[in-house]
Order: sequence, then structure tokens, then C-alpha cells
Amino acid sequence: MARKYFSKYFPLDAPSIIVLELWPMKTIAANERRSLAEQVGINEQYLYQCLTGRRDMSATEAVRLEQETNGRLDRKMVCQGSWRSIWPELLKDQA
Repeated sequence: MARKYFSKYFPLDAPSIIVLELWPMKTIAANERRSLAEQVGINEQYLYQCLTGRRDMSATEAVRLEQETNGRLDRKMVCQGSWRSIWPELLKDQA
């Protein structure tokens, strides 16, 4: 079932370019993610896990990441499960 679903939406014979859809509707390619991780000095797999919602980055690390990437990656992207409670002032930006 999973393979059928996967091949319906992602044809197996299509060129394999992996792009993550980020909140809010930003995209980042794997090579850019690796470059940004190296730029800010964090593990690329840890950044991937945070961007895909598997983990939440610490608040201080998320703010540092946002500043050092000039907003290319923001706090909401890397703290998907907790940003609303940490930074409630950002909720009005979402509306």
C-alpha cells in the first residue's frame, strides 16, 4: 500500500531531486540545508530532523540559527512543535 501511494505521487522513474516543504511554504534543497548547517556549525542531520518536525531545536539555538541565516531559516521552522508556546508574539505574524 505504501509503495503504491508513494509511486502515485512520486513516480519512481522521475529524476530524484529531494526538496523539503517548510513552514510557511518555503522550500530548501538538501545541498542548501547542508551548506546552512555547516555555516552555523550544527549537525546537518539534526537540522534535517528539526526541519521535518521530528525534533524541536532549543529556543536559544533556534534564535541563533535565524539570525545567522538572515531569516532563511526561522524559529517556526525548527521548533514546529513548540514555537507557539515559546514565542506567542509570533502568532500575530501568522495571521
